[in-house]
Amino acid sequence: MAVNGEAVRLGLNPGELLADARARVPLLETGDANSAKDLKALERLARWCGRFSPYIAPWTEERPPHVLHGLCLDSTGCAHLFGGEDALAGAILHALQGLGLEARLTLADTIGAAHALVSDGKDRCRIVPSGNERNAIKPLPVAALRLSPGISIGLSRVGLKKIGDLIGLPRASLTKRFGPELVQRLEQALGQAPEPLSPLLPQTPYRARAVLAEPISLQDHILTLIEKLVGDVAPALLRDGKGARALLFTLFRVDGETAEIFLRMAEATNDPKHIARLFALKLDAISEGQDVGFGYEAARLDVLTAEKLAAQQADIGSDDKGHEAHLPLLIDKLGSRLGTENIERLYPYESHIPERAVSAREAALRTKAHTNWESVPSLPRPLTLLQNAEPAEVMALLPEAPPPRQFRWRGVLHMINTAQGPERIRPEWWHGEPARTRDYYIVEDEKGRRFWLYRDGLYDEPAAPCWFVHGVFA
Repeated sequence: MAVNGEAVRLGLNPGELLADARARVPLLETGDANSAKDLKALERLARWCGRFSPYIAPWTEERPPHVLHGLCLDSTGCAHLFGGEDALAGAILHALQGLGLEARLTLADTIGAAHALVSDGKDRCRIVPSGNERNAIKPLPVAALRLSPGISIGLSRVGLKKIGDLIGLPRASLTKRFGPELVQRLEQALGQAPEPLSPLLPQTPYRARAVLAEPISLQDHILTLIEKLVGDVAPALLRDGKGARALLFTLFRVDGETAEIFLRMAEATNDPKHIARLFALKLDAISEGQDVGFGYEAARLDVLTAEKLAAQQADIGSDDKGHEAHLPLLIDKLGSRLGTENIERLYPYESHIPERAVSAREAALRTKAHTNWESVPSLPRPLTLLQNAEPAEVMALLPEAPPPRQFRWRGVLHMINTAQGPERIRPEWWHGEPARTRDYYIVEDEKGRRFWLYRDGLYDEPAAPCWFVHGVFA
């Protein structure tokens, strides 16, 4: 069935009888051919080569006395990531060589031309300039067009042995004499007819499919189908203690077209009702502006990302899980309408410095921070924190005698009736920034207004301390 490079150098070829081969090479090592395992190995190799392109599919070609195996990659938009087409081709061949595989590679504008050149070409690597496929495949035998053996033999009998012999002939005459397969393969190689690539789908451990007896096109019917598929996937997620974080719903039209809905959630969940509601909010993307043709005859739901769910203890005698459980549901609903990339939120940051206690706005779908602020002892914080602390003029009985008696802020004098503090916050020396010790006070003036006041620095330091207003309580 196949021979390696050393066997070729010893004069052995595929298709020979095993007894004849061993007569010439007594120490020949052999193994039983297993086409099923070969196909599985080729599929694993295709998934492994997904690092070079997201669209990749394995292919096999029966060419007695052996079978050709290969991979078809769509490199559109991928070559520049590797430094160009030459660098991409070199990276693929080098990676396969590292696995102990000998391979040939051809890069062309059409699948048919690339397949013909790589299967019958002698070059280990060949890149066909765009639009030059016609000249490149002219000298190749007609069998390189992936034709049935009967068609190849028939062409050879009438003297049509090279692809170049077919290019100039009338298509109608070729179709009448040899059937539509010949013309289809020839036009696909020349880029005159489409040839879709069916890439391997991502490996998803949770997937549900449905084949319908009658095509559907109405939103209500599609939503019912979604609820069914979600209901089929949810028990498997619940069994494994996992929740779906990203899902892909695909509808297959009767005419071969597809429609997809991608869904990413703020928090993993295995609640089928919640997932179905989010899909329902995106159904307009399918029905509006798209021709459903004769309807959809099949559907598939893939859980692209599944995460482990941590066990949670609900309050005894109450079904309410608190506002923390409702926040992801709100983010999911807003994201379905506005786009998840447009939903932002603030996240806590482990720092005692008030202006650093909250990180900058980030995507709401980011994994939530695991900061236990309940364990950090501190005085109450104001509801409104000023963007920048504002200077204040403070008068105290003694420099180190808290609390201050009055302060002037924004030109208004405030007499302090009561005060709480100080709360001393030391500078975070590990950041390497020049900073001074802060003493924070919660003060209330004669009109009942409460402010968050702090002194920056100590009186025994060379530089005199300064006072600032950092926030206002409700």
